[in-house]
Amino acid sequence: MCIFLIPLQAMGRAATAFSRLADTTGEELPSTMAAIRLFSLEISGLTLELSELSQEASDGIIKSAQAVKQQKWEFVKLVHLLVNVLSQ
Repeated sequence: MCIFLIPLQAMGRAATAFSRLADTTGEELPSTMAAIRLFSLEISGLTLELSELSQEASDGIIKSAQAVKQQKWEFVKLVHLLVNVLSQ
């Protein structure tokens, strides 16, 4: 009888431990999942902001390049005008 008692006691302890684990999981899991959802929303928001900033930076670079090109064209026209005036 003693031979069967040891495994039964071990199974009882395992069942108690599993029950405690289930209780702890039931208590902690909802708040952990809520924190993960909140973190996910924050990451999504930051990703969207980063995308918008990247687009704004790209637009600014394009506009700056166009302004430089326009100023270069104006400078070339001015140099040609000056050459024409001086050559007369």
